[in-house]
Amino acid sequence: AVVSTQSTGKEELTKFIIDHYRDKDNLLQYHAENGAFPGKPTPLPRRLRSLIMFYVWSIVSVGLGAVYLNYLITNECHVLLGLIGVAFILGGYAANKIITYATIGASSNYGIADKKVS
Repeated sequence: AVVSTQSTGKEELTKFIIDHYRDKDNLLQYHAENGAFPGKPTPLPRRLRSLIMFYVWSIVSVGLGAVYLNYLITNECHVLLGLIGVAFILGGYAANKIITYATIGASSNYGIADKKVS
């Protein structure tokens, strides 16, 4: 009796997991077709503090970078300028590769075996 109860538990768990993955796939498909999930959307409040902090740190970072770049140009540090240029090119290439490899499919393959069996 213990073995049949355990096997029934595994079967129920397997069915539960597959059903939830099907629900997830249906939601992802709905989102791909309609651009939103079903139901009433939840509005998010605007966070002014985060926006201000983003702009402040952006201005500080770009400003300091511009000052340092100006220093390198005026002091004719060509080797360091070249190294910085190469670092930016390689960083851009790496970011492009990471973004290219991070594509996400529309849904998973769970439940496909059930559909193939007729």
